[in-house]
Amino acid sequence: MDKSWMSSDRLSKAYDEGVNAFLEFAQSNNPESDLIRCPCVNCNNLWHHSIDSVSYHLFAHGFDEKYTVWSFHGEDPPMVEVRCPDESSRPEFDYTKEMLHDAFAYEEKEPDALKSLLEECDKPLYEGSTHNALSGLMIFQHLKGQFGWSDTSFDALLGALKTVLPAKNTIPSSMYEAKKMLKGIGLEYEKFHACENDCVLFWNEYKDASECPTCGTSRWKTNTKNVPRKVLWYFPPIPRFRRMFSSPEIAHDLTWHAQGRSNDGKLTHPSDSPSWKLVDNTWKEFGRESRNLRLALSADGINPHKSLSSKHSCWPVTLVTYNLPSYLCMSRKFMMLTLLISGPKQPGNNIDVYLAPLIADLKLLWETGVRTFDAYKKEYFNLRAILLWTINDFPACGNLSGCVTKGYNACPICSENTCSQWLPKSRKVCFLGHRKFLPSKHPFRKRKIDFNNEQESDVPKKPLSGEEIYDYLAGFENAWGQKIKSKTEKSKKKNPKKKNPKKKNPKKKKANFVLNPMGRKRSLQSVGSKWKNFKHTLYKKFILARKDDPEADLLTPPAMYPFLKEPDWKLFVAQHSSKHWEEKSKKAQKTRAKNRYNHRLSRKGYSGLIKELVKETSKEEEEIDRTTCWKKARQWKSGGFDLDVHKVVDKIEELEKQDKHEDVSCGTEDVLTQALGNEEQCGRVRGLDKFVSHQQYFHLPKTVKGYLDKEKKKINRRLRKVEDELERLTRGGRSATPVSEAASCQMGNDDEEAPEDDKEHDDVSS
Repeated sequence: MDKSWMSSDRLSKAYDEGVNAFLEFAQSNNPESDLIRCPCVNCNNLWHHSIDSVSYHLFAHGFDEKYTVWSFHGEDPPMVEVRCPDESSRPEFDYTKEMLHDAFAYEEKEPDALKSLLEECDKPLYEGSTHNALSGLMIFQHLKGQFGWSDTSFDALLGALKTVLPAKNTIPSSMYEAKKMLKGIGLEYEKFHACENDCVLFWNEYKDASECPTCGTSRWKTNTKNVPRKVLWYFPPIPRFRRMFSSPEIAHDLTWHAQGRSNDGKLTHPSDSPSWKLVDNTWKEFGRESRNLRLALSADGINPHKSLSSKHSCWPVTLVTYNLPSYLCMSRKFMMLTLLISGPKQPGNNIDVYLAPLIADLKLLWETGVRTFDAYKKEYFNLRAILLWTINDFPACGNLSGCVTKGYNACPICSENTCSQWLPKSRKVCFLGHRKFLPSKHPFRKRKIDFNNEQESDVPKKPLSGEEIYDYLAGFENAWGQKIKSKTEKSKKKNPKKKNPKKKNPKKKKANFVLNPMGRKRSLQSVGSKWKNFKHTLYKKFILARKDDPEADLLTPPAMYPFLKEPDWKLFVAQHSSKHWEEKSKKAQKTRAKNRYNHRLSRKGYSGLIKELVKETSKEEEEIDRTTCWKKARQWKSGGFDLDVHKVVDKIEELEKQDKHEDVSCGTEDVLTQALGNEEQCGRVRGLDKFVSHQQYFHLPKTVKGYLDKEKKKINRRLRKVEDELERLTRGGRSATPVSEAASCQMGNDDEEAPEDDKEHDDVSS
């Protein structure tokens, strides 16, 4: 049916005839129902309407032009042949000769391996068999890899088949013969010896070296000359890329991304990504050739022995080809293993040493290219490739990119601008700068208690571009592997107990240094505090702990301190066992008990704290309670308290809840004193400025104290009455005018009460 009318004018005759034809077609395919799906722009086949309503919608809103196949109204979709491989099914090996010719098509001259394989194809597996020796062995080899058979079990299977099959069969009798036969089909691999300390690979200029040029470690294991300490398995990707283009079907699939794909603005394939488009626009010559490969590199550590122990490490490095269709590029068949780094320890940041052969091949593919035969177009072309990105977890990202991924600068994007903070209790680094990525008016930016007790006003900085990172690392020199150890360090490591005898030098002079008075004072204070702590440790550990033990020998100095002399130790024990010492110790314990709530104000003192509270709460200095000052002075920067202080804070909150409507006068019976449970020290006032003396706060005249208390009670009673009337107003009990009048009258009556207080005030003022 002609569907060009869908994009024509809705007032035209063609559109009218097309709508009628569509409605007849839809009704003929579903004659039993009175409702059909509406394909207008608004409904988009989501709603069912009657025929008349659908007709009105199509003229009012228009037909959805993307709905070209009327599958919801009975039209059969076109048959599209999609070639999606099924890995579970067994492949066919009847085309063995054709497969061999395709595999070696890029070779200008047939190698000897191909000739020997073709000879095997001419031999039947046994007399009367439809399979030859090579195709039969490939079937068994495919089953071995599919189900994970071990080499031992496969060797036993080949031996059994050799005896079970008819006589004069050509099946190999062992695993060794099977590998020897299939060696020509498989791709080559290389083994590179590596330094045990991950310093260098023994290839190129170090190919014939027997020791590491960096750390001096031997290339070979102890007492051997041909057994290396560490081996890297390298599978070159270039022969496999050329092998892929030698197959016509795979060569055609490698240009699938450029063969008429629909560009609907959706990300359905890596070719729709900004990175792919950036490569095409920046290097246009590279982008014009659709056969050039776009690659991704994936690296991560695995444990091949299925255990959680870290006795062995294995790092595979895999290449992914994104030219293929989406159902093939991430399949097992087209994921190439290029490196296998195995050893007792993971390579860490020295993984770059092992990536050197792969990087050399990738640079060759990018800068020069390799001559490759395209079996689909039957022509030679210059194959090039580019690495778009890497796929790894966060720790492996740090190893591959050389960035720091832990500590204070753990973010590789923010780098030195990472917002990090050390948590002393949990001994970890946390990152609290995530609020800067929120909108400027987001409520989370102003919250303090839920985060770090600070508001967030910063804006996120732009990440560094590739050019900026390149300029930042200009001139950076990397030191591969471990440091070169000197002979003395090696001898100390081999003989740790052997000490070099020191030569006595009688003319050796003592070093003198001069300290300024302040430095001398601080040094002596530090020495005095260390000596005081050491004496306390001796008393607590060797006298107090064994005081009640009749078998303890208190008069012998501790063996762990050989510098203590016996007369000095006896004098020390005698002093710390006397009654005078016990009385002095009890008195000191009481003093320490009073001082266990130390504040954290440093030099700013309570005066500086009150100024900060005035800015935060917008109150006057006289309105700030000393209980608030006391708690704020002992609060951590993170918002918590010490264990002893936390108990007092809980007690203060309980007392404030109990005395919500009853004010406690200032002095020795206020909330802070009751919570602490001990009296104020003479000459000190808790939680107030240093200019408020003990005499001023606790020993005011009774008349002044009584006047202040009663005035405070008056104000609180007025506030309670106003709050009660406001609650009634919100409930709708009275109108606004009489309530305000009643409140003003009641407030005036309170002012006339307590004439005796006025007399007392007059007496004081006079």
